[in-house]
Amino acid sequence: MPSVLVAYVTNAGSTEKVAQVIGEEIGKNGAQVEVCPLLAVTSVEPYDAVVIGAPMIMGWHGAAVKFLKRHQHDLSQKRVALFVTA
Repeated sequence: MPSVLVAYVTNAGSTEKVAQVIGEEIGKNGAQVEVCPLLAVTSVEPYDAVVIGAPMIMGWHGAAVKFLKRHQHDLSQKRVALFVTA
C-alpha cells in the first residue's frame, strides 16, 4: 500500500482545506495518506509520493519554495505533485 504525504502551507486556511480534500481523495484509492503542515515535515523519505500545496500571491509561497530546495534530492526520487491556491 503506497504512502503519500500531502503537505501544505496556508495564509488564511483555504489551502489546508484543499489539502484535506486531496488527501481524502487519494486515500479512497487505498493509499495511506498523511496530511500535515509543510513546516512540520522533517523528512520525505518515508513516503512513496509527496503532494505539496501553497498559496500563490505575487509568486508561490516562500516556505514551499524553500521546502522544495531543501528536499530536492529526496523528492527527485519520488512521485511529486504540486498545487496552488489563489
